[in-house]
Amino acid sequence: MLVMTKPGLNGRRRDDFPLPGGRGYSCVPGDLFLRQNFRRCEVPVQFQSQNCTLGTPARYCLLLLLALCPVVTAGDQKELRPGRLSDAQRASLQPGLQLVLQTRDGARDVRSARLAALLVPPDQSASPFLAAGPFHATLRGYLKLRLRGDYRFALRGNGTATLLINDEPVIVAARGELSRAKPVQVTLVKGYNRLEIDYRSPLDGPAQLRLYWSSEEFTWEPLPSRLLMHDGRDAHWIGGQKLRNGRHLYAQQNCAKCHSSAADVASDGVMPELTRDAPLLAGISQRLNPDWIAAWVTGPDTMRNKTTMPSLLGDRDSPGSVEQVRDLLAYLQGLPAVDQVVSAEPMEELVGQGEKMFEDLGCIACHRFTRPTVGDEPFDRVSLYFAGAKYRPSALVAYLSNPHAHYYWSRMPAIPLTADECRALASFILEAAEGEVSLKVHLSPGDARRGEQLFNSIGCANCHSVVAGRLPVGTKRWTIENPGRGCLVRQDSRRAGTPRYALDDVSFAALAEFLRSDGQSLSRTVAAEFSQRQWKAMHCVACHGRDGHSALLPYVLLEDGVQGRGAEPVPDLTWAGEKLRPAWSRQLFAGRLGYRPRPHFRIRMPRLHARGDLISTGLSHEHGFDLEENPRPPHDEELAAIGSELAASSTGLACHRCHAIGDRQATAALEIRSTNLWYVTERLRYDFYHRWLRDPLRIDPQTKMIKFAQDGRRTGLDTHYDGDARQQFEAVWHYLEQLNRDARKKE
Repeated sequence: MLVMTKPGLNGRRRDDFPLPGGRGYSCVPGDLFLRQNFRRCEVPVQFQSQNCTLGTPARYCLLLLLALCPVVTAGDQKELRPGRLSDAQRASLQPGLQLVLQTRDGARDVRSARLAALLVPPDQSASPFLAAGPFHATLRGYLKLRLRGDYRFALRGNGTATLLINDEPVIVAARGELSRAKPVQVTLVKGYNRLEIDYRSPLDGPAQLRLYWSSEEFTWEPLPSRLLMHDGRDAHWIGGQKLRNGRHLYAQQNCAKCHSSAADVASDGVMPELTRDAPLLAGISQRLNPDWIAAWVTGPDTMRNKTTMPSLLGDRDSPGSVEQVRDLLAYLQGLPAVDQVVSAEPMEELVGQGEKMFEDLGCIACHRFTRPTVGDEPFDRVSLYFAGAKYRPSALVAYLSNPHAHYYWSRMPAIPLTADECRALASFILEAAEGEVSLKVHLSPGDARRGEQLFNSIGCANCHSVVAGRLPVGTKRWTIENPGRGCLVRQDSRRAGTPRYALDDVSFAALAEFLRSDGQSLSRTVAAEFSQRQWKAMHCVACHGRDGHSALLPYVLLEDGVQGRGAEPVPDLTWAGEKLRPAWSRQLFAGRLGYRPRPHFRIRMPRLHARGDLISTGLSHEHGFDLEENPRPPHDEELAAIGSELAASSTGLACHRCHAIGDRQATAALEIRSTNLWYVTERLRYDFYHRWLRDPLRIDPQTKMIKFAQDGRRTGLDTHYDGDARQQFEAVWHYLEQLNRDARKKE
């Protein structure tokens, strides 16, 4: 049988010719493929014609000849049962789904998505590498299951979408509200089930997509990220990752401070990291020791790992370099002082207290005291080896009280500490930091005038301000025309004065790849991608687990801790974007809540001043939620009264045992206490609240929260609604809402 001119992707003609033995020929203009359907592989065969113009007899003869040839793929010598992957396929799996985005003009971008979800606000870009406007998205990958079973699937959002499972279309949602498409039950195999969602954005309004599933074991929920994975061998995905890495490095290394880019003329939407400042140098002599400054400017990567500061001078031991360092020091030490809080000096008797705090606050998960050049796998911590040589003692105390005072975008988060706690922590750090600097260049005075000229000529002024409240005064002098020159040349072949960055060959290659693009991505912001970048940049995994990966802190304490204490149950952030209302999380990240969500914890949530708002937005968008999306019923005082009885210790679910209610403290042991019930409804989305109460252990296997409805339908409390869990939880919600209203009235 011959099938001609079958429509193909994006309107390209595709001719399919089924052949004996389960093989087939698929022709897209310029390509010829021999496909073995059972093994799901395609073998490309090159031919001269740029379109499918071979006569039908000639093509069919060619196909018959090809059909007689055995087709064997590496690692695929035996037939694979449904749900199985070859060794090579399993080894290449990457977390999440592959997301292919394409605009009407044919521009294309490929990246990973943590979840089967997306949210693109009106008039914004789906990708920094694509212009704003309608787009076509394809999410594809695998859904891995431990056992075969029947599952129901449903779509939410708006636009047009088709869900395919194991190559079979199961839901086709016409343009509009995707929830109008009827949920479908599908039998999934044990192992890897192929998953694909073909989505087209609406012509106006937000583009929104979420995929839900349910079974006899659990109610409707988004697909768990730990079950999603995709093939990491795809060339387009690899290219997209490389391009993103290069874009991130361009911003992280402050390339835009010296080089012109498309972001220079963008009115809004610029990549957030491009607005990042650098440490204020006014009053630097009040804060830092001159010997450390000298060592830092000649070799930043030798003084601290994971630094973005380049080396701008030559060999620190050469006479010319030493003279330049002296001149720079003379200039920097003459800069005007800045007002700063006068802090008490650290004290030796506080070292023991500070050491305990270093563990209890989680500092140990991000910092170590070994040399910067010593490896720290798998924890990847920043070395404090030279912290004692760097800071004047009282300046370190002041820094710990407000790390953003002179560097708003500092990666060091601001932990809420008392003055005494800052003093104790500084005492321990100064005691534990053994690194010494012996350059002593300040013993011979330099020339401040020459130092100022050098400061401007080598580019320091492009990043650093020398007057509080003023922007850097440096000018952009270069447009990057050749990625193979300047900063990207190998270090041993650079000309003097060229910045030297502590980057590996992979990073330099990614930067070069990005510089070959048009740079328009720098003028666009995608909040979902920003929040994922900041998850890595801020090392959130130090304290929080996500997507099936555990936090590092418990393992660090086991290996390096001296108290013998385990880590506290810091919340897992897998579902943070679905769980938390953005209006609340923005206040949390900014440190403006006015209360601690878990005051019984020794560890504390830090403030993320420069990043918090957009991280909050990005988390919501990652999960496919609009910022204000939180459908819930109107408040019902009668239900609130019933909920009060259901929540009570004597007549109900005894919520107060583990949860405080305002100033009334919980009665359970500290290690199992949780958040204050006053703030539940302003913190949680309504739908997540119900999902959490139905089966908290499914959402967070480490939680101490009780599963009140063991079968998911009825609680053991039959005094109200005949034990119906949904109705009881609904009444408790209205009670919690009443608590929040009363709390806000008191304020």
